[in-house]
Amino acid sequence: TLLPLLAKLDSDLTDKRTERGAAEADLAALRAEVERLVFWDRGFGPRGLKSFLFDSVIPLLNERARFYGELLTAGTLSVQFSTTVEKDDGLEDRFAVNVLHSSGVDSYALLSGGERQRCNLIINLALQDLVASRATRPLPIAIYDEAFEGLDRTGVEAAVRVLVEAARAKDLVLVV
Repeated sequence: TLLPLLAKLDSDLTDKRTERGAAEADLAALRAEVERLVFWDRGFGPRGLKSFLFDSVIPLLNERARFYGELLTAGTLSVQFSTTVEKDDGLEDRFAVNVLHSSGVDSYALLSGGERQRCNLIINLALQDLVASRATRPLPIAIYDEAFEGLDRTGVEAAVRVLVEAARAKDLVLVV
């Protein structure tokens, strides 16, 4: 009577070992899948491809923002693009547009309406130059909506000079 019981236990043990082997194989497959997903999450996350692409365009954006800032504000306003911001616990990867006024103001919200409008124009023109540098065909049109809103006479004159310069490369420029 003991022999059949031992045979049954041996059969059950073999079945359990088989189940364990299958579970271990499933676990290994799941771990491999998690590893693959973590790879893609990092690759397409904030520190991956997106960060790489932003880092590659920052020099051009900053150069063009300096150029337009000098033309529009004679260096009074500075706009700088970056891919990191300072946090209490270190740096964080995040696309940021930083504004600095010669008076020391470093917040877009604290600028006057005309100064904000100049910043907007600087940013728009820099981004337009970035797009033009990446385009396979030139875009022959530019549209500026309310480009002079909030600007004083000096600001309007500077904006007109900059827009006239930008228009040289376009077939059609519309200012709404």
